[in-house]
This record gives sequence, structure tokens and C-alpha cells, in this order.
Amino acid sequence: MTKTKISKKPRRGKYSSKVHTSKHRTSFYAPTFAKKTILTIIVLVIIIIAGTVICIQFLTPEHQVKSKINSLAIDYYENYLYQNLINSDKYQALSDKSSSMEKYTSYGFNPITLRNLLLHNNHKNDDFANSIAKYCDLDATSIKYYPESPFDQTSYRTDIKYFCNF
Repeated sequence: MTKTKISKKPRRGKYSSKVHTSKHRTSFYAPTFAKKTILTIIVLVIIIIAGTVICIQFLTPEHQVKSKINSLAIDYYENYLYQNLINSDKYQALSDKSSSMEKYTSYGFNPITLRNLLLHNNHKNDDFANSIAKYCDLDATSIKYYPESPFDQTSYRTDIKYFCNF
């Protein structure tokens, strides 16, 4: 019996030990100029779309009016209402000042109309009052303040009822 020699054929396929070293062939994942250009264009389009959506959302009259009303409401409470309240004779005469404010935490102070809010600061907001009258009812839109513990100048929450047509 003679032994026959079995010749081994070179392996081909994914487990092949043969390494391809050609300079002309590139890997699928290797970045080329065309792939980089396409990727750059896609990223720029996404950034432009996101920027447009953000600009449209924040440049609408609704957003501008609501942010201005909110800033007016903050200014009114912190610089006018709170200062007048703590400097009043009735408040100064109380021995327990925090208990007098606690009753307002649940039902709040009387609502302030937008017209009164615009007029309280020596007519400094007249330019805004003229532009907001196009969108909101100045007598129906109101702000209600609820003081919160520890009852200092910035401890409060607001409830703003908008009667606007955006």
C-alpha cells in the first residue's frame, strides 16, 4: 500500500491567511474624497434644518410675547408688589410675618391684568403695549402670584392666563 499524497489547496474565503496588499484596492470603510464630501453635505443639511426649526420656534410672535409678559410679571412682583407689601404698615405691625403670607400660598394674590402690568412702571413699556395689543386682550390676560416659603423676593410662582390670538 502506497500512501498517496494529498495536496493542500490554498484556502480561500474569509479565513484565508493570504493578505491583500494591492495599492489600488481600498477597503470599503476607508474614507475617500467622495465619501467625505457626501458626509459633509449630509451633516450641513441636518445643521441647517435644525437651525431653521429652532429659529422658527423662537422667533414667532407667540414666543416673543409670552417671554416679554413673563419678564414683565417677574419685574412687577420683585420690584413693585413685594416691595410695597413688606413696606406696608399692616405687614410691619405683624409679629409673625410668615404666617400672614401663608394664607396666600394656596389661593394667591388678586390677579393683575396685563394693562395694569404695562402701566405700573411709569409708562416705560408703552412701545411693547402698542405691539402686544395686536395679539392679546390687555384686560382679559392676567397674572396671579402665589408666594412660597421662605417668602422672600424671589420665592413665588405665577399663573398667567393668556387671552391672545396667535
